[in-house]
Amino acid sequence: MVICLEQGADLHMAQLMPLPLTVSCSSKIQIGFTFLVPAHPGSPGLKGLLNGCVCVQVIALIISDVVGNDLGFISSGPTVTDLTTPQQCLDLLDTFGITSTAPESVVRLLREQARLQECTKDGVSCGENMELEQVVQKNEPSFHCGNVQNMLIGSNEIALQAAERTASDAGYGVFVLSSEVVGDAETVGDTFARLADYICRSLRCGRGADQALVLAEMELVRRGISKPTITALRRVIEESAHVGRPVCVLAAGETTVQVRGNGTGGRCQQMALSAAVQMHQLMASGSDLEHDFGVAFLAAGTDGQDGPTEAAGALADPGLVSRAAKNGVGDAEAFLKDNDAFTFFSRVDKGRNLIKTGLTGTNVMDVYILLVAQCQTGSGIL
Repeated sequence: MVICLEQGADLHMAQLMPLPLTVSCSSKIQIGFTFLVPAHPGSPGLKGLLNGCVCVQVIALIISDVVGNDLGFISSGPTVTDLTTPQQCLDLLDTFGITSTAPESVVRLLREQARLQECTKDGVSCGENMELEQVVQKNEPSFHCGNVQNMLIGSNEIALQAAERTASDAGYGVFVLSSEVVGDAETVGDTFARLADYICRSLRCGRGADQALVLAEMELVRRGISKPTITALRRVIEESAHVGRPVCVLAAGETTVQVRGNGTGGRCQQMALSAAVQMHQLMASGSDLEHDFGVAFLAAGTDGQDGPTEAAGALADPGLVSRAAKNGVGDAEAFLKDNDAFTFFSRVDKGRNLIKTGLTGTNVMDVYILLVAQCQTGSGIL
């Protein structure tokens, strides 16, 4: 029996590159490409090693750092059937216009591998295969996994389930929004601020509705939150309000940051700062997020490190931007545009809003927590 642990970082740690390739060559290609490159016979890695285990039971214990938990992408999927081709990698390089800047040895190896019999279409000459516009699947997989049992032992879904139990035990009405949050960190942070506004307006209206609440709901739909999801959230809000419980919205995923400035930060801190800026703007437009309600939003990485910083993430609230201005920290939006969220959070409230857990030794992407309580119910303390 062979037992192996698969996690995101295994991609390079276990990779055995064929000469003249090195790990440094492979690392120059974006991660989406390196998911494919190690899967081919010229670069054995774990797939090549496990090909020698065809006569024994293989148990793979998998920790997912991939949105959607596609086993084919976690650590390049060493214990799942692989039907990708070297030509697919070459097509990706061409699509993004980086073939000429990729390491020559990488491109040469991929072209050599693309001519192998298993990577060509039956009945088509080698030259014709190289000219096909569509990606051609292999005739047979590189790895036969009939003797493999894949077990997902860690994921953001599992983390959310644990968080849901903890929040419920702490007296919150809990709603799990999604385990597959993706997109631009600033946009997602902005959406969480608007979600907080929607919850506050719903708590104020009870089972009724006013024009402002309808408009807030329409904005959430425009941003990609489905009507059934909003209806389910409203049900949790109403049930929580009936028994005087604060509301906890949980989500998880992995966003990206558009780097425009020269500051220091990470996607979770960028998201939290974006949420704080948007909550400040909503209050300037008449939203009550601070006086009759207690609102807090947290974005943090489960690995304990957000970007090249010592923080896992950050905590935002509606009054954060005002406190920063009052204490001479500066314009929060300027920090956001400069991708300098870490500096901002370090200077506000003596850095207390930075979440510093230390490295956790694992990674199931990022978690997001939004807490909302009505102060007059006696549950205003989050």
